[in-house]
Amino acid sequence: MIKTQSQKVNIDFEKNRYVSIPQVLEGRILDFFYAYITLFADRFEIIANDLPQYYNEYEHGWRSRKDPVAPHSFSKYGDMLADTLLLLMRENIENRIGLKLIPTYGFFRLYKKGNDLKPHKDRPPCEISLSLCIGYEGEQWPLYINGTPIYQEPGDLVIYRGCEVEHYRKPYEGTQQAQIFLHYIDKNGPNGEEFVYDGRPFVGLPVVYVDEIYEGTPFFENTKSES
Repeated sequence: MIKTQSQKVNIDFEKNRYVSIPQVLEGRILDFFYAYITLFADRFEIIANDLPQYYNEYEHGWRSRKDPVAPHSFSKYGDMLADTLLLLMRENIENRIGLKLIPTYGFFRLYKKGNDLKPHKDRPPCEISLSLCIGYEGEQWPLYINGTPIYQEPGDLVIYRGCEVEHYRKPYEGTQQAQIFLHYIDKNGPNGEEFVYDGRPFVGLPVVYVDEIYEGTPFFENTKSES
C-alpha cells in the first residue's frame, strides 16, 4: 500500500513526536509576514525608548533579559496576524497529523544576533506546537528537538509535541530571523478543551488574561516564552 503524504507525516509525527514539513507558505505572503514582524519590532523600539509613557507590553510586544527561555529577543503574544493564522491553519494541521485540535494562541518572535533559546518544554496549552520560519538574514539557524538539529527555510514548518520534547536553539550568528508559533491542544487529549484560546475569551487578546489565570502556577514563568 502506498502511503499518502498526510499518512507519512502522521506516522513520523507519532514516532518521533515531531515532523518537519517544507514550504507550507511561500511567495508574497511570506514577504508580507516578514515585513510585518520586522516593522512591529521597529515600532516597539521607538515607543519603548522614545515614548515610554505610551508603552504597553500587551499592545506593543516586549523584550526582556529576564525572559527565562529566550532573553533579549523581541516577541508579541496574541497578535491578530498570528491568531488569524492559528485559526486558518488548524484544519490543514489536523489533516496532516490526524488529530482534532483546539486553538490556544499565536505568537511571533524576532531573533537577533546573539539571541538563543534555552532548553525547555512548553506549558500545557502547547501540546501541539508549530514553529514556522518566516524569513532570515544570514545563515540557517537550526531548532534542536531532543538534540536533533532541524534546519528551516522561509515557509518551512515544524510540528512538535511541545510539552513532551525538549527544544532549544544555540546562540544566533546571523543578523535576524522571524518565526511565527501556533499552539493547539488535542481535543481528545488529557486537557480536552480546558485551554481554548489559552484562557482568553477570544483571539487577538493580550496575555493579561493568561497572567490572571496562571499566576502562581509552576508554568507561569514561561507564559510569554515559546520557541
